[in-house]
Amino acid sequence: MDLSIVWNVGPEVIPGFDRPNKYALFFIGGIILGYYLIKRIYAKEKVEIKELDNLLMWVVVSTIVGARLGHVFFYDWAYYKENLGEIIAVWKGGLASHGAAIGIILGVLLYKRFSSKMPVLWTLDRAVIAIAIAGCFIRVGNLMNSEIKGKPSDGAMSIVFMKNYEKKLHGYFPDFELSYKATGEDSTVNGIAYPEYEITVKLPGKNNQAITQYIVNESNNGRSDSYEILAMNNSKLSEDLIQEDQFTIYMYLIPRMPTQIYEAIGYLVIFLGLFFLYWKTNAGRIQGFIFGAFLIGVFGFRFFIEFLKEGQAERDAETMINTGQMLSIPFVLIGLFFVLRKIKELKKGYPEEG
Repeated sequence: MDLSIVWNVGPEVIPGFDRPNKYALFFIGGIILGYYLIKRIYAKEKVEIKELDNLLMWVVVSTIVGARLGHVFFYDWAYYKENLGEIIAVWKGGLASHGAAIGIILGVLLYKRFSSKMPVLWTLDRAVIAIAIAGCFIRVGNLMNSEIKGKPSDGAMSIVFMKNYEKKLHGYFPDFELSYKATGEDSTVNGIAYPEYEITVKLPGKNNQAITQYIVNESNNGRSDSYEILAMNNSKLSEDLIQEDQFTIYMYLIPRMPTQIYEAIGYLVIFLGLFFLYWKTNAGRIQGFIFGAFLIGVFGFRFFIEFLKEGQAERDAETMINTGQMLSIPFVLIGLFFVLRKIKELKKGYPEEG
């Protein structure tokens, strides 16, 4: 029994236009919500709103720059060292959360240096509350883009990313209409049942030669994870399924764990925990604790969720833990340092800070 969901939601807000896209809207939405949350905190503590406006400028710019450079150097330097001009092409995609975290910390340090008299840890304790909810929004944006995917799974709520397959079809046929339906059959490989789908592609005009070339390529292609196809069912290929203006093929699709949803929920829970911690405690007395708890929560969770995700760097297939996990460990250790230091100070009866 196929329990997977076919995710056929495209990234476009307006059909036919690449920009603006849904990822950008969720990214910006997370920033706006975070801004109003911190605005409420600043009002509670009677801090001038000018301070927040300056913080927003530094953090947004440093987040984007850090996230982009993190992707370039942590995940895909082999490509970018040969294409240096592409580094600034943020609109083409490629942002890394670990780079964003480094960028945010540097941004707050610069904010302290040039714009604010507030202590760095005071600022970070409050900023990370907004960053946690923004992370939730960003993962929903990743879902809209059909990216940051989980490993194959035939469990309930697993997802087949049909839009990724459509991207491949565009390489063969610029214009087409696609329809699909589950046949109820599957192919079991390594204990996972891959559902079979009947896929019909309608084309404008006569494209018999292009169709034939596509069928030949795909029937001999074998597994192609990046396009969500395990294999074409060659036993069901027949001439009556191939016409000049359309073709029907049978594919075993790859259902995957919905890790974008898992992460979005995880970051939402972390946000609620940090928000509760701020409002129900003396934030000045635990200065640095909320920041440390954020690092432990976000990157500790990230470490474990990576076991369910496809690696994003080429080297990940050859290592015991992937790049995302390697990068998460230092952040967790830094978080432990701040949390344990504050607990030790409180036990000694240190006075209130900030």
